Amino acid sequence: MLNPSEYKIRYLDKVCVKGKEEVIQLFEVLDGDPPEVQVLKVETQESLAKAQELYYEKRLVDAQVERFKVLARNPTDKVAWHFLVQAAQCLKDGVPETWTGETVMITK
Repeated sequence: MLNPSEYKIRYLDKVCVKGKEEVIQLFEVLDGDPPEVQVLKVETQESLAKAQELYYEKRLVDAQVERFKVLARNPTDKVAWHFLVQAAQCLKDGVPETWTGETVMITK
């Protein structure tokens, strides 16, 4: 992307790709979605970003509350569902003290 401000984007996650040590930020470009989907994602963008912040801070229940706000407005948001499941798993299994919430990709 030459000029990211020309696109509708939303933050998704911090990711470490296989074979790399550097963590990158992952964004979704919304411009390819149908207009009605774009509107829903833009409307829920703030709640999704807040949910991710809370998730990284290990405030998993609070993160879930924000994700449910996203899903109440946009029940088909696959990103919100994905992280809802991830946080539920963390709540079930617990998280280590060194956990950062970053997604580590183990396959290409």
